[in-house]
Amino acid sequence: MTTLNEKIESSKVINDYITFEHPLNETMRICLLLEQLFNQVKEDINNISTDSHAKHSVDTIIRIIHVLDRPDLRGKLSKALAQQANSLSQLENNPQVNQDKLTSILSEIDLTYDALHENKNKISEQLKSNKIIKSILQYSASPGGPANFNIPNYLLWLNKNNQQKKQDMRSWINSFEVIKSAVTILLRLTRNSQNLAPRYANNSFFQVNLDSQPITQLIRVKIGTVENVWPEISVGRHRLAIYFKNYDESEANTSDIKFALACCY
Repeated sequence: MTTLNEKIESSKVINDYITFEHPLNETMRICLLLEQLFNQVKEDINNISTDSHAKHSVDTIIRIIHVLDRPDLRGKLSKALAQQANSLSQLENNPQVNQDKLTSILSEIDLTYDALHENKNKISEQLKSNKIIKSILQYSASPGGPANFNIPNYLLWLNKNNQQKKQDMRSWINSFEVIKSAVTILLRLTRNSQNLAPRYANNSFFQVNLDSQPITQLIRVKIGTVENVWPEISVGRHRLAIYFKNYDESEANTSDIKFALACCY
C-alpha cells in the first residue's frame, strides 16, 4: 500500500517541470517582461512585512515604469490586438467553433483596444506625477539608487504601517491595469494557439522546420527539472534549433532528452 509520503514525493516528481519561453519579436518580448514584473509586484506587495520588502516592491514598480516609458508601446500592443482580432474574426460562422466564446474574446479585445486609446498621454504619466515616485525616479539612475538623505519624503512614507504601504502601492499600480489586460490577452491567445507536443532530442540536440504561415511568435519548451538542463534556442528564417545545456555549461551534454514543444503564433 502506498504511504502518504510516497504519494507526496510521486506528485512532486510528476509536476516538477519548467516551461521556457523564447519570444521571436519585440512585442512578445515586452509582453513576457511585463507579465513577469506584474506578477512580481503583486507578490511583493502581498508579502510586505519589513521596510526592505516595501523597498523591493517600489523598485519593481520603478522597473515597470521604465518599460512603460517606451513611446511605441501603445502602438505595438494595439497592432498586436488588432491582428489577433482579425484572425479570430475569420472563425465567425464556423460551426466547429464555440461562437459564444469567440464573441466574448472579441469583445474583450475591443474593450482593451479602446481603453488603450482613451488617454493619449504616456501610460505611466499619471503615476510619475506622484511626489514619492517622482523623487525616487530622480535618483534611480544614481550609483546605489535612492538614499534616505536625498529622498526624505520616501523615508517618511516607509515609516507608515505595512497595511497603509500596501494600500498605497495597490493604488499606484492601478494605472497599469489597461496594459496588464492587453498583455494578458495577447499572451493567453498566443500560448493557446498551439498545444505542447512531446518531442525527443538526440544527443541533446533538436531541429525542426517552421511554418511560414502563420508566423511563429513564441517558442515554448517544457522539460522536467530532473533533467537539469536548459534550452539554448536558435531560430532562423525557416528553422528552429534547440540545444539542451547542463546547468554547468563547462560540461559537455550528450544525453537524450524528452521534452514538449509548442511553436505559437
